[in-house]
Amino acid sequence: MGLKTNGQTIGRIRVLKIILGVFTLGALGFGLFGLPWLTGRIYPGVYAGSLYLGGFSLEEGRRALIREALEEATRPVKLIWGDRVLITTYGALGVTLDVEATLAQAWAVGRSGSWWQGLGFLWLGRRHEVEVVYRYDKDKGLIELEHLVGALRQNPQDASLEVDSQGKIQVVPAHEGWMVDIEELWAALKTSGTWYSGEAIKIPVVRLMPAVTTEEIVRRGITRPVASYRTFFNPAEENRAHNIRLAAQALDGIWVAPGAEISFNEIVGPRTPERGYVEALVIESLEFAPGIGGGVCQVSTTLYNAALRAGLTVVERQPHGLSVSYVPPGLDATVAYGLIDLKLRNDTPYWFWLKAEALEDNLAFTFYGPQQAPSIEVTAEVLKEIPTPCKVIKDARLPLGRMIIEKEGQPGFSVRVKRRWREGGKVWEEVVSQDYYPPLPKVVRLGTGQPEEKLKQSG
Repeated sequence: MGLKTNGQTIGRIRVLKIILGVFTLGALGFGLFGLPWLTGRIYPGVYAGSLYLGGFSLEEGRRALIREALEEATRPVKLIWGDRVLITTYGALGVTLDVEATLAQAWAVGRSGSWWQGLGFLWLGRRHEVEVVYRYDKDKGLIELEHLVGALRQNPQDASLEVDSQGKIQVVPAHEGWMVDIEELWAALKTSGTWYSGEAIKIPVVRLMPAVTTEEIVRRGITRPVASYRTFFNPAEENRAHNIRLAAQALDGIWVAPGAEISFNEIVGPRTPERGYVEALVIESLEFAPGIGGGVCQVSTTLYNAALRAGLTVVERQPHGLSVSYVPPGLDATVAYGLIDLKLRNDTPYWFWLKAEALEDNLAFTFYGPQQAPSIEVTAEVLKEIPTPCKVIKDARLPLGRMIIEKEGQPGFSVRVKRRWREGGKVWEEVVSQDYYPPLPKVVRLGTGQPEEKLKQSG
């Protein structure tokens, strides 16, 4: 019994030795004959993504990857926005398959360690997958994404006010906006697996909040027109009327918070042809002469009068060198960009909302505010009127005694402006300004030549 068992054991050992010898000889044979063949080829079972590269030479693998790169450049990429699907491609996004880097990874499989370790990569059916390497041109990608999704942006809408047809104040509610988060979308596109899945990518958005909420507008308490002032102009003077409407538009809808100061020049900006202003009469060196932006002083003057009646503090204001026709003396305010400004400050505890109305032949500014805002009356008192002087120019070319009026001229004035406040049962007055307007001489050309009869006889 023991002898039989020993014999069986010895037999089994011999079989194992034979099998091991055969395997060793096979391995040695492959090492002698197979491995030299693989020295110029990628190991069997190697994939780059889903692309099989096993057994390919370097050049064959390169060609296969180039074909794959060309196909991937036209492969669609789907982006989802609600029920909309936006489609672009790898190539348009600046994403390209890196042929050489991917090929190097495939080539490296089985080529590290001993040749015995390399044998482990030769078992049939074994899969060795390497990562496909991509290059990302971010600048190109972001340009494509901006072109594709930029139009999806919705700007937020601040809450505002409007005046209805009955003259009542209505609150226009605020609305949130949104924009595509381009950076986050780019990161999502680069996430591992995204390129292969073919699944649509949801477009990430960022909420844009309004700067002024509905609640904020309501808290400002605007309920009624507090002060208004209107001036008139000649619509036949088209350039001047154009400048008036253009400047008034810049002031329409501005808010004046408690403690805030506003500058006419900062809000309206330079009066230049590039910004749409044209030539009309201005006062220059005590003369009326053509100038770019003529008529804008009527806008600043109209605003000044409305502001006086709303209770705003005058920080900076300068009268014209001559009295003007559209307001009584003392109630004008000239401006010249970079030189002369109209600045007003709200020293009241109330918010004000300014509306401009430029019609065919008149301009009005209205300050809207709360019910408890003060009532103010403005008066301009002429302290002295200076008669119009007459300047006579003798002209020998005219017949003796003939007169031609070249300029009509106008009187000068010394004026004091006051405003009377009524608030909470109290009444008080203050002097706003005291101005002097020099007279504009009347210019007459007087003939000193020969008497007209002699001229007829000689003729």
